[in-house]
Amino acid sequence: MQPQPYEHRIHTLQKQLQPRQAFLITQPADLTYLTGFQPVTHNEREGLLLVTLGNAELFAAAFSPLPLYVEEAVVTGRTLPFLKVYRTTNFTKIALSISQAKVDELILDETGIFLAESRQLQIQLEAIAVDQTTPPSFTPLQRQSIWKQRTIKDEGEVKLIRKAAQIANKALAEILQTLQEDQTEKEIAHRFETKLRLLGADGPAFPTIVAFGEHATLPHHQPGDTKLTKETPVLIDCGAAVSGYNSDMTRTVWFGEHPSAEFLKVKTVVDQAYQLGLETLQQRTLEKKDLAARDIDTAVRHFITDAGYGNEFIHTTGHGIGIEVHEPPSIYQTNPELIEDNMVITIEPGIYLPKLLGYRYENTVLVTSKAPEELTK
Repeated sequence: MQPQPYEHRIHTLQKQLQPRQAFLITQPADLTYLTGFQPVTHNEREGLLLVTLGNAELFAAAFSPLPLYVEEAVVTGRTLPFLKVYRTTNFTKIALSISQAKVDELILDETGIFLAESRQLQIQLEAIAVDQTTPPSFTPLQRQSIWKQRTIKDEGEVKLIRKAAQIANKALAEILQTLQEDQTEKEIAHRFETKLRLLGADGPAFPTIVAFGEHATLPHHQPGDTKLTKETPVLIDCGAAVSGYNSDMTRTVWFGEHPSAEFLKVKTVVDQAYQLGLETLQQRTLEKKDLAARDIDTAVRHFITDAGYGNEFIHTTGHGIGIEVHEPPSIYQTNPELIEDNMVITIEPGIYLPKLLGYRYENTVLVTSKAPEELTK
């Protein structure tokens, strides 16, 4: 692992700062993006990142593994000029670093820190300031300042997402070929996730969704003990995680020889809606004009509505994906955010018929200057 992408990402973030300002980054996914640090568990405070105009300091829990390039620097005795690392998340130490940097305004990401922790930090800063200066003011971080960077993937990120997509492709293809009567939803999900790991993934990108029949009318149905029977639709929504990056795909198939007329009708509409979404993305390149996230959703949603299923399309057309499974941009009819080269998004139209069946088709798609590339297919 090389430090260069992280050095560049931190320097890009620093360009947003004014003198005597600092960012305190608290979200685990942001720490991974900016430093490569990946917490062991997300429900514990394992790391924080203090970014000033001149420095970046990672405060990491003693039990958490450090990024490889940091470990190598420690072993060889080298220094990392763009990043200092401390084996503690103690707020007294963090407050001391903030004070030593002479910060007047701390831009704090409140979405990744407990209220009690922010109060503890404020108390520590006030204690230090008693004999020195006025403690810094706290300003909430506007998440867009981080997301603007994270939505545009660099070459290394694309490589990892592509690998995650390839593994998910292969694992799902094998699972679909081996569907058998009496297998349960849980069993199929377990077999898929085991196959992912055998193919080189760290694990699933998210808990695998396997839904038989009317269970697929719930987009986030969790696998149960229902057994597979002949002449039943099967929906599998899945993805792989590789070195902190994810893929996402959905396939819906008919298990049996005689798919129902309603299944075939819905399948045709959704598959065509998906292709329309892809074509709308392609028009951005062909016509050399701006395309907003809402334009993709609008095209897909209008098509499904015109087919008579508007009320049965109950979620967005897609979302960004990377370190987190759901990232900006949201591909939805109210989102004006422009689609840009090197974004990675999903396109996933679906139709859900209450008490009958659900059908969704989804791929992870890389936006390029030439044509959208389906990483899963």
